[in-house]
Amino acid sequence: MMRISINSRFFAAVLCDLLWFFRNKAYRDGLLFHGLFISDIINKISSEHIAAWVRVPATIPIQKEAWISLPTSWFKINFDTAIRKSHSAQAALCRNQKGHIIQMVSEINLPCSPNLGEAMAARLATSLASFLNLKKVIFEGDSQMVVSAMFQPHLNQDWRISPLINNIIDSIPNDLHWKVRKINRSANFCTHSVARWAAARMFSGRIPISLYPSIVRGKFSSFHSSFSFLN
Repeated sequence: MMRISINSRFFAAVLCDLLWFFRNKAYRDGLLFHGLFISDIINKISSEHIAAWVRVPATIPIQKEAWISLPTSWFKINFDTAIRKSHSAQAALCRNQKGHIIQMVSEINLPCSPNLGEAMAARLATSLASFLNLKKVIFEGDSQMVVSAMFQPHLNQDWRISPLINNIIDSIPNDLHWKVRKINRSANFCTHSVARWAAARMFSGRIPISLYPSIVRGKFSSFHSSFSFLN
């Protein structure tokens, strides 16, 4: 029986995953991409998977985040991004007042600047709050630029994210009581792990909560993608 190398398995998995992704983009969104562009992305992402397989140790300890209980009926949604050469991933993680995770979502976009990636992650977080019909939410991110821009849009110092910040503010429901807070990168470790996981899989949509422990430990062993945003 012929043995297939791990590199070939990664390439085949990424090839099938991305061909289906671009097929959905063409069929659902009417977006067409040049064959050379698709080929380049397939090669880059498969190379990233292979390199990650070599680098990541068998077990990575979970970095714990200190949890401070929220006021009654409040929720917290953390957001973060992971930027790659060929694409970017945004993630949002919602917890209830006891710290229990109730929803994780991610989306895939084109490669971008860190500020724009963080702004798109903030948009995903506010979209999640609307989707869950929450009434009281604290949004947390580790980008001072984006957090400050959400708090005071008129003082935003990065004109490239201004339209997106304005769109975020305008799209927040009037009956949603919300706050935005800057946290340290280490305190956003879990959400960043979700973004890295999504980037590795080109995954967009709701993420099963049962996958959370393996995501945080960095065990990227299976390939599955869903491109239904918040469906």
